[in-house]
Formats: sequence, C-alpha cells, structure tokens
Amino acid sequence: MKGEQKTEEYKAINPHQKVPALVDGDLKLFESGAIIRYLALQYKSDLLPYHKGAAEAAVVDRELDWINGSIARAINTLNFEKKFKALLGKGETNQDAVAQNEQDLAGHLARANELYFSESPEHVIGTTTTAADVLLGLYLAQASISQIDLAPYPKLVTFYNAIRETEAFKASHAEF
Repeated sequence: MKGEQKTEEYKAINPHQKVPALVDGDLKLFESGAIIRYLALQYKSDLLPYHKGAAEAAVVDRELDWINGSIARAINTLNFEKKFKALLGKGETNQDAVAQNEQDLAGHLARANELYFSESPEHVIGTTTTAADVLLGLYLAQASISQIDLAPYPKLVTFYNAIRETEAFKASHAEF
C-alpha cells in the first residue's frame, strides 16, 4: 500500500490522506479511535464494551485516554526525536525533549506497573482482553524503536511477553 493514501480515490475516504481508514457500506471513517469505537459498537465487541453499559465502557475508555495521554505521547515523542526526525529532514534531535520525555515515561511506566494487572498479569484491567490491553501492547512494542528498557517494570514485562505470544501480535508483526 505504499503511497496509496495519496490517491484521489483514497482522499474521498479520508480527506487528510492518512492511514487508517475504513469503508463500511456508505460509511467512510478515519482516525483509529473512531474506527475502533465504531467496530466495537457495530459488532458488540468486548474490547470496548459499549454494549454492556456506560460504566463498564467508561472504565476501558478511561484507561485508553490515560495510556494515550501519557505512555503513548512520551513514546511517540521519543521515537520521533531519536529515530525519525533526522530521517525526515526535520532537524537535529532536541536533547531537552528527549530527556524530559524519558523522565516522564519512566514515571508513567512505573505508575502503570503499580496500578495495572491487579486481577490478571495479562490484562491492564479486569480478566478479559480489552482495547486497553491492545493499546498498551502496541506502545510497548513501539518502545523498542527508541530502545526503552522495560526491565525496571516487571509486571509490564510479563504483560508484554504474554501479548507477544498471541496469534494477533504475531500476525501483525510478521514480515510483509
């Protein structure tokens, strides 16, 4: 799919010409969060349990928001500054931003290690897989881009090792 998002056909689906996008009948959706919420509602997925009521869904949404606003933000910034900025010709690495985000991330990972996995070592919250597990697993995988050491966070390591053994993770990380 190299560059296909830059076509006029794709622009009709996503005017921002970014990935991902979804077409389902007449519905054209973009933005991963909107796509995930739509699929959860449409197919009554327990990953985002909206069909089980507001309280249960809100607990998952709360963790998704926290992961996105803390762990994901720091990892994305570190990956950009340490790996992609120079490749994209966007200038030199901002060492102050790297130092600040490494410090922030250490705090976020310590907090996640402390607060998550209380009911199951393989689940952020509860005992079944939710979108929070998927999102945290995704960002722990991306942490390797910046060579972030997870060893100080044993619960996160156990969780990530379990995620890496799932068929979904293996399929999504297979070479193309």
